[in-house]
Amino acid sequence: MRTSNLNAIILTGCLGVLIILYGIITSSINYIGCSGENYNVLNHFVSELGQYKCSEKAMTFNLSLIFGTPFLIFYYLKIIPDSSRNIKVLFKWIISTIGLSAISIGIFSMDNTIIHVVSALIFFYLCFFSSLLFNIYFLFMKKQELPKHFVISGILISIMTLINIIQFQQLDVNMLLILKNRPNIIFVCIIEWICLLSMLLFFISSVIFFRKKVYLF
Repeated sequence: MRTSNLNAIILTGCLGVLIILYGIITSSINYIGCSGENYNVLNHFVSELGQYKCSEKAMTFNLSLIFGTPFLIFYYLKIIPDSSRNIKVLFKWIISTIGLSAISIGIFSMDNTIIHVVSALIFFYLCFFSSLLFNIYFLFMKKQELPKHFVISGILISIMTLINIIQFQQLDVNMLLILKNRPNIIFVCIIEWICLLSMLLFFISSVIFFRKKVYLF
């Protein structure tokens, strides 16, 4: 792949990340919760930034997901490893579905609890399986030498998304009541944020790897 094309792909991915980060940062800074509290990653879910009845900049957060995610879908589709047709098709389907579920999280905010939770669960389940597939493929099948930061970021996503899924499944129907009188620390909220940070780390690692490599897999 030509360097100019690779640069365009990387810039597209970075644009998607910047749009989403802008939505997160802006909405968290301006957040005043239903109980008048400020946003805190230790006891607030990410999705609460997009809850219209509580978040002043909910529209900004949700639109950042809706419009930022397609750029990331394009980026990841373009860096799919050069392998068998079946593997490439599988990666394409997973990436596209992850992207659509992320967009759905923005369209159906936390105000639409059931659809939102379903979209979020699909997102995290697919992130887990895709990162697991990535780890298995490169560590055991393709056996291509990858930089440690790239491998670690992939493994970190698998571990943290799995923990997040397990913790989320353990939430009971009283969780909404807990949020009204929320404790200082809610473990699943922290895990959710660590998941997103691991995904950001994976993106940064992929950019570093492909920028140095010049050619894709």
